[in-house]
Amino acid sequence: MYYLSRISFFFAILFIAGSCTERMQPIYNAENIALPPIYKTAPLSDTTSAIERGTKDAGWKVKTVGPQEIEASLKIRVHTAVVRINYSDTDYSITYNSSTNLPYTGTRIHKNYNLWIERLQTKINNSLQLKASEIRAAKNKIGADPGTAWEVVKDSESVAVLREFLRKHQDSPYAPLAIKRLNEIGEEKNLARAAPVNPPRKPVSNLRTKFDVTGNWRVDATYLPFAASTTSCSPKRHWNFSFFFRNGITTRTVWSNGEALYITAENSPDFVDLRVEVPNGGSNWQWSERLNIDKKIVFLRAEAATTSGNYGNCIGTIEIRMEKLD
Repeated sequence: MYYLSRISFFFAILFIAGSCTERMQPIYNAENIALPPIYKTAPLSDTTSAIERGTKDAGWKVKTVGPQEIEASLKIRVHTAVVRINYSDTDYSITYNSSTNLPYTGTRIHKNYNLWIERLQTKINNSLQLKASEIRAAKNKIGADPGTAWEVVKDSESVAVLREFLRKHQDSPYAPLAIKRLNEIGEEKNLARAAPVNPPRKPVSNLRTKFDVTGNWRVDATYLPFAASTTSCSPKRHWNFSFFFRNGITTRTVWSNGEALYITAENSPDFVDLRVEVPNGGSNWQWSERLNIDKKIVFLRAEAATTSGNYGNCIGTIEIRMEKLD
């Protein structure tokens, strides 16, 4: 009887160990998942919004932690998973960051975690495909008539679509409306991320508090030559980078595929000034509307007033999206 009890106990231990092993799996990281090709020419903000939308659709909470980097968290009962999503204009990756009550050994983890990551990847892929389809459909409908085109894109949430409208109809009366819509998109996303549940009452005052631009910004800049300049100018150029707006004067040169973008920023108690220059894309750049950096996400558009050097009529516009990260 004693030996039978020991044998029964031995098999019980084996059963429990086997059950635990079945629940543990090699951790799955979704690495270098390819994006639809259209994102190579779309503003990075379109990629960001599509990935964020897919992440939220999967039930995860989203937090921007750096340029082209999102922290996503999921809590189910007493279990919590946190991942980092890094992305570019060609691919994205989902990697493990931390977890609670999901036994993690460094290489293996509870199988439910892998199921959650696979579902998250599927939702992000679906969102990217949907956004890509919307961008293609809207671009195809932006025809020669600016009034008809504006009816198609006026409620769009795609930066790429609105920029395409501006490129084709930059001299139409609808161009200022497109710029306004770009700013609305940025403001809506900013409020969705940052607004408190119970916002404090604003003090009654006749003095407007100056927005503090000091800090790290993510900048997405695109140079678009005018239609008459495309034969003698370089094609569309794009720069994506981080820029620290400090007190005083800051200068920086950013390179992308051999093309330079010169930036001069001045931050003083009385005013904020931002100047941009594309060496072979005209000079004396002027903001289409008064420069006003008064919120965490802004859209700006500058036009070249004169040509520069030996580059003839190589002029156009610079469109800039800026997002404050801290």
